[in-house]
Amino acid sequence: MKYKFKGYHWVNQQGCLVFPEPKRVAIYTEDSFDSLEEAKAEWIKDPWIEEDTICVLATEIVKGDWDK
Repeated sequence: MKYKFKGYHWVNQQGCLVFPEPKRVAIYTEDSFDSLEEAKAEWIKDPWIEEDTICVLATEIVKGDWDK
């Protein structure tokens, strides 16, 4: 199991679909960390997740089997 950062942002459109109400979407870092201590150390240095043109503050460190 590895660790990643998780954050959220709001969207009102996905592809050609336009939503009547904004939806909260979770995003994760591309990088994963082998230990919780390593993830915490990196989170302290840089808690931001960058995806395409979005920059979101990571609010959680989550554990998962990210290699699947």
